[in-house]
Amino acid sequence: MLDGLHLHPDDLLFDGADRRCRGGELAAAVVALAAELPQGASVAFAFEHDAMAFAVALLACWRRGCVPLLPPNARRPGVAAALQKATRGAFLHDTGAGTGIHVPRHLGTAPALGDPLSVPFGAVQLGELAADGSLTVREVPAQLVARATEGAVADLHLVAGQSVANLFRPAFGPALALGTLGPLAARCRQVWFAGGQAEAPPAAPDRRAAAWLAPTSWWRRTARAGCTSLPKHIVTCDAPLDGPSRHWFTARGVDLAHGSALEPAQTLPQGVAAALDACWRLGAEDAAAVERTLPGATTPCTFALAAGAALDAAALAAALRSHGDSVSAVTPSVPRDSDGRVADDTVLRCLDRLPDGQLPVRTLTWHWQETGAQVVGTTTVPAHYHAFAGHFTGYPLLNGAVQLHDLVLPALQRAHGAAAHLVELQDLKFQARIGPGAELAVTLTTAAADQIEYAITCAGVRCSSGRARFARGPVAGAP
Repeated sequence: MLDGLHLHPDDLLFDGADRRCRGGELAAAVVALAAELPQGASVAFAFEHDAMAFAVALLACWRRGCVPLLPPNARRPGVAAALQKATRGAFLHDTGAGTGIHVPRHLGTAPALGDPLSVPFGAVQLGELAADGSLTVREVPAQLVARATEGAVADLHLVAGQSVANLFRPAFGPALALGTLGPLAARCRQVWFAGGQAEAPPAAPDRRAAAWLAPTSWWRRTARAGCTSLPKHIVTCDAPLDGPSRHWFTARGVDLAHGSALEPAQTLPQGVAAALDACWRLGAEDAAAVERTLPGATTPCTFALAAGAALDAAALAAALRSHGDSVSAVTPSVPRDSDGRVADDTVLRCLDRLPDGQLPVRTLTWHWQETGAQVVGTTTVPAHYHAFAGHFTGYPLLNGAVQLHDLVLPALQRAHGAAAHLVELQDLKFQARIGPGAELAVTLTTAAADQIEYAITCAGVRCSSGRARFARGPVAGAP
């Protein structure tokens, strides 16, 4: 795995419309800016267009042991929320803000370094702005930043000296590895870095670029505009292109790719996210490579695999199962939402996990008492019972269908025999919520030769009741 970024003095890293920058110049700016930052602080970022200044700010933070905080965008609401964080130690930007450090003004002010500069990967904080203006911060640890960068290099199929055209806004978090770190790690140059501000594609793409990186929305506009001059290879990292846009590009010989996005670690339960990331990064590797990777991951773990065309899914699942407590799920692709983020709820459903990452409990433990015409079954509904999933977030309850199938039916089969033919359920009433941890009593009373009344109670409170009618008489005191 990559241990960091290495800036070589003579590498041409940025070749923009108004300036060029080699590794020695970039390294000098990194060292100079790092000297101005407080050690180990959280540093708020606001970069709208200057990819080179953003790279300097990012590496300077890591060199100083700081954690960059990337707001949702460089506009005032997102930046203001980031600046209000009590732990903020500095503010770096390329905007017209009258506070903080305007990084572009620091570029080219120090003599270029003659020796290579190595900067280890550090953590990154991604901010998400809520409707009420509050800022939720999710951290991507250095290990995941390194993995995402390594994946971006592979996604781009680049070698040293090749060029990429980067149209992502610099501080767009998911594109950090693909748009900034990947090209730097591969010692490539960014030939155009408009930062995604262009409303329409240029008339003639820069043919020097081996790959063009841009948001999906930008490429959709390209397709709608009917541009005739197109690059050969384009990469997105947010939402994949939809069917019509994809067909428009492929019909014109353009190679489309969906690259690695930088994902926060703490959206999934601890221990699960790291394992998911490790396996997704393997892509179409064979089962033996996966098996070699697993011992270094947290165990016991849950794993989800993106199965590439060359992947033997059965062999891969078998390799995972050989690790004892691991639970494996092989999927055709990493599930993402419409914004290109990993869809955590879909991941957990794929892994047969509840929203908190726990394995669901699917069976109930019963204790039975039979006295004459009455049968009473008692059970406790586990906190992680499978039927609570989706019913409802923040207010879990057992719906009526689950009560009938999981609570009433076992009691009826106990009292009336499994072979009895149930004709209908009558007078169903659902009177009180049954939630996690509820200690329940299901009482069946023979009302007639072919009818049984039931009641579900919790701590003496009736939760539901009804009547079951059978095709034949009841079997009293079934064993």
